[in-house]
Amino acid sequence: MKTISQQRFSRQGVRNLLAGVLVAAALAFIAWQGSAGALTMLGYLPVLIASAIGLGPDLGGSVIREVVKALGSVVIPMAIAGLGYAALPRKPLFGRVPTGTLRTGLKWSVRVAIAVPVGYATTRIAWVLGIPLGLSSDFLEQIQDIVINGGMLAAGALGGAVLTWGLTRPWGTTFPRWIPRLGGRRVPIGLARNAAVFVGTAVLSAGCYFIRSMVTGNISIAPAGAEQQIAAWLPEMFWPIWGIALIIAGLVYAELRRRTGELLDMSAALLTSQDR
Repeated sequence: MKTISQQRFSRQGVRNLLAGVLVAAALAFIAWQGSAGALTMLGYLPVLIASAIGLGPDLGGSVIREVVKALGSVVIPMAIAGLGYAALPRKPLFGRVPTGTLRTGLKWSVRVAIAVPVGYATTRIAWVLGIPLGLSSDFLEQIQDIVINGGMLAAGALGGAVLTWGLTRPWGTTFPRWIPRLGGRRVPIGLARNAAVFVGTAVLSAGCYFIRSMVTGNISIAPAGAEQQIAAWLPEMFWPIWGIALIIAGLVYAELRRRTGELLDMSAALLTSQDR
């Protein structure tokens, strides 16, 4: 007969195994089915919003279908990984990791999640300015019609880098006072965490897509000859690192905020008891 502790350990082992299988399945889905669609959608989000409210071009139903498909490439693996997390015992994800270690991890994951998009954006902005950074002059001339698209994606990457930086800044915890209605209020933990995880998953998916495309030699969304131009493909090879770093940053940020909130609650309770 198994003791109660043995039965509990056995159930926990099964749940841990199930969680591992589901997370592995999510990663496998991204590796084999990942696409650049969701990240592209985020880059062109201003255009999509303008179109939706009648201030931009009419994108038509086909584009809407592509948006839904792109969202699926991110939402599906997130849902699978979420089921894996739900299978774990109800404990904080980083419950046993010292706070100091978490702070160091957040600092470095944020640095990585900033460095990669800034590097990518640098090349695209250079092309917009007519500088053949990492390209031949002839190829830059060939893609003049689409360099503005790269500039828009670069702007999105830089904006994302600024928001990522916010995970380690005071305004990443409290909304700046100049923001109407929200200024001075605490940033919801779930908002920052979920945004980081969603975008990180989109970046990871896109990075896996580009790596898969380079390996197979089928770069369908790039101009002919792009595989021979180092700056046209090399920055994207680091996107999986960017995505993983951003996901880690969002999760660690949430855990640090949770611990800080508990400390504040304990301090308030202590002060209240002393007043009595």
